[in-house]
Amino acid sequence: MSGLHSIARHWPWLVVAAAVAMQCAVASAPTAIARGFMGGVIGIAAMLATEGMPRARAAVAAAIVIGSVGLASGAGSFADPPLALWTEILHDDAMRIHHEIALPRTDHRWRAGADAGASPYLYVCARGRLDVPDTLDVSLGGDSLASLGPSMMFGPRPQPDSVGFYRIPLPWARLDGRDRISVGVTRHAGTSRPLEVCGTFMAKPTFRIDSSELFDGAGWTSPWVTRQGRYQIELRLVSDDGHVFGAWY
Repeated sequence: MSGLHSIARHWPWLVVAAAVAMQCAVASAPTAIARGFMGGVIGIAAMLATEGMPRARAAVAAAIVIGSVGLASGAGSFADPPLALWTEILHDDAMRIHHEIALPRTDHRWRAGADAGASPYLYVCARGRLDVPDTLDVSLGGDSLASLGPSMMFGPRPQPDSVGFYRIPLPWARLDGRDRISVGVTRHAGTSRPLEVCGTFMAKPTFRIDSSELFDGAGWTSPWVTRQGRYQIELRLVSDDGHVFGAWY
């Protein structure tokens, strides 16, 4: 009798342990370790929280079993998240990137920065050290703005081929009378190697979800469709002491 009583008392623990083991058994080693850790933490916490509450404990154990069956059978699996950072390779002079940013004139950060005398800058993320002739030309509204060079490099670059931002001063006069800016990025004439512009999956554009596009020589496509993201081209308002009032893209 004492053995049956012990089993009756501890069966929820045994069920939770078996459920966690089941979902780990059908997964790869890294996934099994992660599931085992999380399942163990959640299972132990749930059992301790329902101590002295038989019905609640049974319900928790049943829920863990159902969830484990779903994970083990694949019903509870999730698609891999989009890459946090990727690059678009411009290997042809016909290729060009187009990115639009709505000017945040009603944003309190923009107004505060303008009142404080901050200056607008355009930030373009690219891989490696760019210098003429192997560089990127940036235009604004179809008019040339700058060719990215070493003097514009912003932030640390641990390796020569590391990704990083290039910062371009943007005169206030270039923003007058506009409700948005259209930024173009192409390879500089005479460039002899492929060049890479960074993108990210984070997409909170000020203009529209497909405000980043690529012309590949035949047609336009948006990285949001295949990569769920945008190009890392940003408008920032920065004071003379380096304070960033805001970043918009």
